[in-house]
Amino acid sequence: MTDPFVDDPFASEGQEAPENWFEEPTTERPPVTAPSGDGKIVTTLKGGSGFESPWIVVHAGSVEESETLLNTIYSKGYHERVAKAAAAFNTGGSSGGRGSGGGGAKPPGVASKSCSHGEMTYRTGNGTKGPWKAYFCPAPDKDEQCSPVWVK
Repeated sequence: MTDPFVDDPFASEGQEAPENWFEEPTTERPPVTAPSGDGKIVTTLKGGSGFESPWIVVHAGSVEESETLLNTIYSKGYHERVAKAAAAFNTGGSSGGRGSGGGGAKPPGVASKSCSHGEMTYRTGNGTKGPWKAYFCPAPDKDEQCSPVWVK
C-alpha cells in the first residue's frame, strides 16, 4: 500500500512535505509582549440579564489595579448602591420575555406593595396573553428576588 500523503498536492512548488505530515513545522515565533501605551483592562459587572439592569464598568491599567478597584466596589457596598439607584429609575423597559413593560406609576387609589427588600416596582405591559399588571421586587440579584405580585 502506498502512502497517499507522500506527494502533498497542496504543498507549494519546491516545498517538501514535513517528515511527520500531521505535525506543524517548527518555526521560531516572536515572544508575546504586553501592548505599550494605553493598554487597559476593562471589567464589566452587569446586574442582570436585561438591558434595564445596572452596569458597573471598571477601567484599570493593570491586573493589580483592577483587583483593587473590584475589592473596593464590593467592600464599600458600591454595587448595592448602584442597584438601588437603578431600581429607583427603573420604570419599565425589557420585562424578561413577558411583553413590553412600562409604567412605574401606580393607578390612583392603589396602595403601594412592599416585600422584604423594600418597595416593589409597579409595571404594566402587553404579553402574548394580553395586558398584564404586577409589582416586582427591587432586589438587584434575580436569585434573591421575591415572586411578582400580579394585579387582576
